[in-house]
Amino acid sequence: MTAPKELLLGTLEDLGSDDFKKFKWLLCQKGAIEGFPAVPKSRLENADRMDTVDQMFQTYSINTVKVTKMLLVKINKNDLVQNFITISEPTADPMKTSPGGADGLEPTSRGSSSDVIPELWACSC
Repeated sequence: MTAPKELLLGTLEDLGSDDFKKFKWLLCQKGAIEGFPAVPKSRLENADRMDTVDQMFQTYSINTVKVTKMLLVKINKNDLVQNFITISEPTADPMKTSPGGADGLEPTSRGSSSDVIPELWACSC
């Protein structure tokens, strides 16, 4: 499995110079990425693709993949969004990290809710 930083670098390397310039420009624009801060222009004005990856991870941390996908859509590079299909994005609810929940099991393999609820009622906490 490819590390997120390597995947992001490879994706940025797939952008032509004009698209990469647009990508960096959007990173610096306040409000361009809804819910996320802009990267200060001084950090990106001379940044190559590797420096851009580092700045994005410093700024967006676990949300870097999400921000990248949003920007790729904005510059009409939807085909490159597919590079990130194998990487899950963070969620506030750990039960939403995979289709069946945090443990990766499908709901039907956990038993019925009646199997779990009596155990909760029997707790002598």
